[in-house]
Amino acid sequence: QLSKDHTHTRLYDNQKLFYNDQQILVGFEDMPSSTENIRFTFSTFIRVNNLAGNTHWNEDQSLKKYIIDNFGSPNIVFYRETGIVVVEIAFKNDEGVTEMYEFNLEHFPMQKWVGVCIVGDDRIVKIYIDGKLFTAKKLNTVPWISKRMLSIGRSMKNFNGNIGMVDYYSRALSDKEVNALYKKRINSLPNEVLTYEQTEYKRKKNEERKNKLNKIKKI
Repeated sequence: QLSKDHTHTRLYDNQKLFYNDQQILVGFEDMPSSTENIRFTFSTFIRVNNLAGNTHWNEDQSLKKYIIDNFGSPNIVFYRETGIVVVEIAFKNDEGVTEMYEFNLEHFPMQKWVGVCIVGDDRIVKIYIDGKLFTAKKLNTVPWISKRMLSIGRSMKNFNGNIGMVDYYSRALSDKEVNALYKKRINSLPNEVLTYEQTEYKRKKNEERKNKLNKIKKI
């Protein structure tokens, strides 16, 4: 489920991001369209794992891996070969074929949570990193908005990393609101992120430690 701001017109109380600090949770398919042309905000946190240089690949490293797959509304993908995260914004060309504007987020940090926020305001697209404006561009055409279900990753094309705190709004947040959202979310993310195997290993070690302590107490 994704969180959304329920209104477009309410004034914010004491500069809080959410009116009365409340959110309404809805599925993406139930998200109402913006009443102000093509306007949206998509925010998430990404943690890309840094794999060893001698890692064996079973496929072409140049193939893109999906972090967010939203049919270009927007997509966030990762290229392992270059270590670049790319934001894709869909549009329809003159023949009605879907194409992508691409925003390269070069030198993307590894092994840490990074806030990525994408704001579409008609033909203006802004990309924020960790609550601060990273790049902005006026597109030649307005973005195309998909009505299909957003996916985290894509089958057989997932990236090696973690996703946290996905927020989607049917309006364009201001610079101040984007920064407030980043500060609100970043403290909710775990400092230690473990894989399933690491979690199980840690659990078993804790159980072994407790069993040893119990045996000592009995003696």
